[in-house]
Amino acid sequence: MGKPLGFLVVGVSGAIVTLILVAAMFAPTGTRRQTPTGRNNVVTSDAIARRVAAAGGQSGDVQCSLAWSNYNDLDLWVVHDGEKIFFGHPREAFGRGSLDVDMNVSPETNRPCENIFWPRGSSPRGDFEVYVDHFRRHGRADPTPYMVRVLKEGRVQVFRGAIRHGERAHLVTRFTLAGGPVWRRRDLMPLAVALLLAFWIGYVVVGIRLFRATPGVQHTGEVVGAGTVSMLEAIAGPHMGEAFPLVARCLHVGRGAECAITLSRDEMVSRHHATLLRDRTGWRIEDNASSNGLYINGERASVRYVHAGDLIEVGRTVLRAKQEAR
Repeated sequence: MGKPLGFLVVGVSGAIVTLILVAAMFAPTGTRRQTPTGRNNVVTSDAIARRVAAAGGQSGDVQCSLAWSNYNDLDLWVVHDGEKIFFGHPREAFGRGSLDVDMNVSPETNRPCENIFWPRGSSPRGDFEVYVDHFRRHGRADPTPYMVRVLKEGRVQVFRGAIRHGERAHLVTRFTLAGGPVWRRRDLMPLAVALLLAFWIGYVVVGIRLFRATPGVQHTGEVVGAGTVSMLEAIAGPHMGEAFPLVARCLHVGRGAECAITLSRDEMVSRHHATLLRDRTGWRIEDNASSNGLYINGERASVRYVHAGDLIEVGRTVLRAKQEAR
């Protein structure tokens, strides 16, 4: 009876901890001091819009754009109902918000901009917070003045500020929209609680049944065959033979020298082609709106979990996911 009781204790404890974490996750984010320099400026608004359009940025029902005038790397964040859209998470999971312009990862221009938008017809609703973060200083110019243009409900606002490297991200503005069918966090609360409780109940039931079905098996606490993808190996294309260890939780794949997995000899790979993110489930790869797409085992994918043996195609390069040795 010792093992079944252990499964029960772990399951109940996990359910309680999960409920606490879910409640904290869906709780209001609190209030922060709004940047006091916001003001309307039609001329500046047009200038920002032209700069974003020249960089390939799109507009829509909601658009937030950031512009500054030196080589430093500023980042634009938009938090929509608790989900942060930024360079590490460029597309919403439960909406259509997307980061489509991200500049000065390396010091490429003194007229940079960034852009996050919701396409026309998406009618997003909910709570929005717009932030500016000083990610990296290239050179001696600091503080860095910036301008943020916000388009919502057919109206434009422009906000000004200045930020130094090392400061906390500036909260530029916050607003609430009552629009289309984007899920809000509080709408997902009952579903999240039900799914997580079902998981832990299933864990207890399946664990007890498996234990009872295998009397005589010595349990060592280790699952045979378990392992984690720890490396990508190029098996075809210009980088064939190269190996790329997965050593951080967020890795960029692309032609840019700033990418952790740099495929500079493959002209069909975009500068920031894809992003690898590690969570509790494993490694997840996301296509960053690349020109030639992302393919997993021959099928085009926008977001997919990576398993040992999977073949990842970016441009003309084929990467095989390898499992760490046990």
